[in-house]
Amino acid sequence: MDVKTTFLNGDLDEEINMEQPSGFVASSMEDKVCRLKKSLYAFKQAPKQWYEKFYKSILSFSFIVNGADPYVYSKMFGSDCVIISLYNNLGVRIFRCPAILEGYCNANLVTNNDEMISTSGYVFTLGGVVIWWKFAKQTCIARFMMESEFIALNLVG
Repeated sequence: MDVKTTFLNGDLDEEINMEQPSGFVASSMEDKVCRLKKSLYAFKQAPKQWYEKFYKSILSFSFIVNGADPYVYSKMFGSDCVIISLYNNLGVRIFRCPAILEGYCNANLVTNNDEMISTSGYVFTLGGVVIWWKFAKQTCIARFMMESEFIALNLVG
């Protein structure tokens, strides 16, 4: 889901006043300003304020922050797992799935004499959804295909 009103839920740490919006000026109080209680989209601090509120709230429900990605949270419910993932435009993805983590890993052996290092790739899925992947050159030289695959498996570790 994409959260359309995300920044309207951030609490303000400081006092912010603004002019009354045109068309909504209170009669006989035209010289007054509005004191904001919540954040607005136009504020630079809106994403930070919202994230701080979200972070405190999600931890209060005993979710755990992912060590590799601070915008992924998880919680176990018996043999099930709930994963909440925030992404760049502050959309939210929520997954409820059996807690089955699958790791797919593969490597190639160098076939080009100019290139001395093999490449590895791996994908982690949870409940059939890709949650992490990486493709990179290995850090050491493998002489056999099986050796290259063991190096790849070690990277997944």
